Parts: sequence; structure tokens; C-alpha cells
Amino acid sequence: MATEVTNPSTNESEAIHCALAGRCGGCPWIQIPVSEQRQKKISEVSLLEPQKPVQVVSVGEQRLRDRVDLTLIKNPGEPSQIGLWSLQTSGPNAPSGPRELVDLKECPMMSEELETWFKEFREDLPPVAMGSVRLRISPTGERGVWLDLSHQDVKTLMDEKEYFTRLLQKAHVEIGQRKKPLRLKDGELKLEKKMDFKPWFWSWDENEKVYPLLGPIGGFTQSGRKANKALVGEVLKSCRQSGDLLKLDHWVEAFCGSGNFTYPLSQSVERVLAFENDRQSLEALEEGLEKNQISNVKLMAVDAKSKRQMEEFHQELQKWSDYGLLADPPRSGLMKLLDEIKEQRIRPKALVYVSCSAPSLLKDGEQLKKLGYKLQTLALVDQFVHSPHVEWVSLWTL
Repeated sequence: MATEVTNPSTNESEAIHCALAGRCGGCPWIQIPVSEQRQKKISEVSLLEPQKPVQVVSVGEQRLRDRVDLTLIKNPGEPSQIGLWSLQTSGPNAPSGPRELVDLKECPMMSEELETWFKEFREDLPPVAMGSVRLRISPTGERGVWLDLSHQDVKTLMDEKEYFTRLLQKAHVEIGQRKKPLRLKDGELKLEKKMDFKPWFWSWDENEKVYPLLGPIGGFTQSGRKANKALVGEVLKSCRQSGDLLKLDHWVEAFCGSGNFTYPLSQSVERVLAFENDRQSLEALEEGLEKNQISNVKLMAVDAKSKRQMEEFHQELQKWSDYGLLADPPRSGLMKLLDEIKEQRIRPKALVYVSCSAPSLLKDGEQLKKLGYKLQTLALVDQFVHSPHVEWVSLWTL
């Protein structure tokens, strides 16, 4: 399959040095030169046969992460460890038995600001047996930490006060599955009931205008700003190309999340109908659209499994004749959305499909071709370098 590489670096034929290469599960391909990694990724989608050469968008080989998810373990009689599961004891092909945690001291994939925050955090780890940790650095340099610990560990630390008090002096803190903000008021620790939406991430439009993405520390975003800017750029380029070809000014956005594509898309087209199932993301996006005085976006809470919600969505969509569809689904692919297209309840003239799973993209692509869609362009945004993961941006038209 023909390819064209955007922004190639000078050392893509060399492997990146990491002291934990071959052990740490975070970068299973780090011992393979980047150029070879990309060939492996492209070979997985060779059956798609786009009309034009695959665009490979390089974002670099290291320092790409502004957030990181880690595991914390404290075995009896041993010092605490924080890191990622080892290649040898994790993954689908790992042998049965206990998993090994690789204790990280540093990481070449973290941005310099994130690595500095990580090193400071690991000097004073929570005194718990096990937990999950997310560390973040905002675009303005603010630090965040989300701790997912057992209820008993949270209660113990709240009663003890000292550890959480020290942590609050360093960063914004969220606790548990409900991502409750931790506060210190009048000398007492308190977990707020309402999530705290802050601009932990950014998106950009084609004029380089910044749009802060509101959400909790533990909420979903892409892993790094540099790679995300490249991803958003490819999505907007595909939307623009389809708009030029088919004169589309109305767009449906499926799985809009907290607005990573919604904000910039709203600046390029006349109307956007965006839907999402996660109420937390919709609430944050609604707040952000209001702050940015964006009025050409209609948000809907839609679960494809809900007959009532789908009927409401169809009624809204009937107001439009020609439109494009932008979809960024989970790894499982288009699923119910593809059924909607098959049954012609949704019939976009163009589909911009963002996929993080080559098998799902291949499976859905076969169905789209049977429905009359042609794959015009395909781009590989290599934001998960040194791993099998990738973001694909594909443009399909009738």
C-alpha cells in the first residue's frame, strides 16, 4: 500500500533507548525502529484499498504524553512501587499466574513537565496496598492526580489527614470512581459531591484558535496535546475535503465526548448535531460551548440502545437533507451506528471515521463498501508510537 509521511524525523530507522525496553508493557514495540512499526500498522489495513496513498502523520518518537495511568502496589515488607505491568506477565498471551509490576523511575514518553510531576509524586506515594493513579499536566502547567483506591484506604487517609494534606499542596486531587474533588476547608478534609470541570486539555480549529476542553482529572482525553493537535488537524482536513466535494454544511457528530472535534468543527460548518451517551461529558461540553459563545451546535444525550432517544434523534435529523457524519467510536467500532446506516435511518453523504482499532475499521469498512461508500482517504496519526495502537482517520463518500 502506497504511503506518504508527514513530518518525518531523522531517526525513524533507529530504536529509542529506554532502560526498561523489553520489560515495560507501556511500549511493547520500543525496540523496533519507528519506520518498521508503521509498516506493521499499515499492513493491518491493507485490504481497505483507499483511492489515494495512506498519509502517515508523524508526531515524534518521545515526550508525547501529558497524562499517564499507573498502578500502585505495596507488598508487605517491601517499598511501594508505581509503574506499568510487565510485557511478560500481562496481555492476551501472558501465562497464568501473578502479574509483575515494572517500577518506573522515569519514562521517555512523558513530557518533561509530566515526568517532573511524576518523579515528585513517587517520592511520597500513598501508603496503600494497591490502587490506580492518573497524573496530568494541563496546558498551563497545573498538576492533577486522580486516585482510585479502596473505600477503606480512602477512609483511613481521610482520618489520618497528613498524606492528603501534603498532596493538596502539590496538585488538584480527585478520589474514586466518581472523581470527587478533594478539598481542605478550615483544617478539615472534604470530598465534594459535584465533579470539578477544569480545562485539563485543549483542542484547536484551523485558525489555531484554542478551545479548552473541560472535564475532571479522571475524565477521558487523548494522551498528549502535540499528538492531539495532529489528530484534530487530520479530522478537519477530511471534513473540509468532503465538504468541498459534496457541498456539506451540516454535520452529525457521533460520540462527541467533551468536544475535541466539536469545537473546531463548529467553526468550519453551518450546523452541528452532536450526540453522546456519557452525561458527564455532555455537561462539560455544554458549559464550554456557552463559555465560548458557540450557538450552532445542538447537543443530544443519545444511547443507541434506547428506542426513545433514537426516535428523538431521528426526528431532529429529518430537518436536514444532505449532511456528513463524523464518528469517533470506542474500539468496538460503529456497531449500532452502522446498523442505522444499513437501514437508512441515517444516510450521510460523507463519513469521517476516526478509529483506534484496525480490526474494527476493517470489519466496518467491508460493510460500508457494500452499502456503496468509497474510501477516499486514509491517514495514520502515529500518536501511540512504540505500541500496536494507532489512530486512523478515514473519509468515506457515496
